[in-house]
Amino acid sequence: MKLLSSIYGKISELINTGLQDNFTYNEKRYLQFSNLAALVTFFSAFNGILIYIYEVIYLSSEEQSLFQFLISLVLIISTLLVLYLNKKYYYETAKELLLLAPLLVITTLAICVQKETGDYLYFFLAPVGIFFFLGLNRKSYIWVGTTFLLLLLTLYYQANYPPLLPVSKETETINYIVTLINIFVILTILTSFLIRTNKNMERQLTELMETDHLTGLYNRRKYSTHSEQLYHAAKNEKLPLSILIFDIDHFKAYNDTYGHLCGDSALKLIAEILNKHIKKDRDHMFRFGGEEFVAILTNTSLDKAIQLAQKIQTDICNEAIEHKTSSTHDCMTCSVGIASEIPHDTMQYSELFEKADKNLYLAKDQGRNRIVA
Repeated sequence: MKLLSSIYGKISELINTGLQDNFTYNEKRYLQFSNLAALVTFFSAFNGILIYIYEVIYLSSEEQSLFQFLISLVLIISTLLVLYLNKKYYYETAKELLLLAPLLVITTLAICVQKETGDYLYFFLAPVGIFFFLGLNRKSYIWVGTTFLLLLLTLYYQANYPPLLPVSKETETINYIVTLINIFVILTILTSFLIRTNKNMERQLTELMETDHLTGLYNRRKYSTHSEQLYHAAKNEKLPLSILIFDIDHFKAYNDTYGHLCGDSALKLIAEILNKHIKKDRDHMFRFGGEEFVAILTNTSLDKAIQLAQKIQTDICNEAIEHKTSSTHDCMTCSVGIASEIPHDTMQYSELFEKADKNLYLAKDQGRNRIVA
């Protein structure tokens, strides 16, 4: 297991060669795909070396293909150079070398050595890599056009002329089988990588859509889709559900006095305090809007909800965020409205929320910096 873990770690390290902290998600994905393509190309070329070793051991010198060995060696060196260029941050050069080296190698092999193998299938895969790495632009269309012309040249040559350096029938058969296996492995690995990265991108996009960019808490959108789910789950399990609505006292006055940047900093700090009290996986804290936050606590009784609100109030006071224009306190405080019930068929989630919201207004009317449940 340690060996496999070590190998996996080394491969991951190679795939991330040249990665920088400031990369966007797409830049990271393109770089990783470039390194992965270089590694699988290395794997494919290394099989050419193994074939030559097999020929040296089992075939006569006349049947051995030194030329194919040299071609495979060139391809191996080029893929290692791709990793080196990425490590030195020459990303565009690395992409073009990654496209150019296999194209030239496959074309040379198809004309010089092999007449009927699976190597020319590379030509059909090349446009995918070209458009993926270079995008939809003039350069990529030139690359694809050149690849198509090389394909036509190769097919024409193979149909009308014999190989310049013919190999034995046995070597040709081995090459054919190994080439098809390589293509299968390469397509499997690269497709798996693309699907995995697309899933990661979807997950990150979902998180961005459901997360408040300022505080890092779930936003109103997430609240709208998730609150009902939590309510119905509590109803099915016959467990208490508590809703806590937090409102920062006199926050508009704070913004007017200290400025919106200080207001943003204060909201971030309050959000950190609120979020650290969310312990269970099924409990969530949301930024409901402006200076209002909502906590939905599963399997939490009213007494426990009140205790939690008291701890949060204490933590906010201990933070001592100066608020000179507050008529409640010289530091930032919050008011809390709480409602808690075991959901049942005759009650809707909206009723429970409205109860907590009314309690919040009572807390404000009673002088703020207090909890009403």
